[in-house]
Amino acid sequence: MADHEDCVRATVLHQRETECRTQLSSCSDSPRRALLLNRLGRLLYDQVRFDEAKEAYTAALAEQPNLAAAAHNRATIHYRMGEFGAALRDLELAQSVEPDNQEVATGLYETRRLLDSSGAQ
Repeated sequence: MADHEDCVRATVLHQRETECRTQLSSCSDSPRRALLLNRLGRLLYDQVRFDEAKEAYTAALAEQPNLAAAAHNRATIHYRMGEFGAALRDLELAQSVEPDNQEVATGLYETRRLLDSSGAQ
């Protein structure tokens, strides 16, 4: 049963990715493109396609540099890939835009703690 559910989930994610890419291809509004790119990044992340997701988040930030969600999402990938200095920079950006975001604050705390304990940046 789990295999069937995994297959259905993969199919749905792929369909949503295709829809998102179609919307992107016809969108010229920069703020809307940024949101679509962030959504695409999340869909790719959910498919464990981290490099492609990171590229989508980077493109979203190029469209809208203060999109905290894209910075936070990219930080999550950096963190998972062991790129803690890059994760810290993205989390700091996200916090500068959304200083009351508790999820970002927790990520910052954990990343700083990890960097402090390892002595690396």
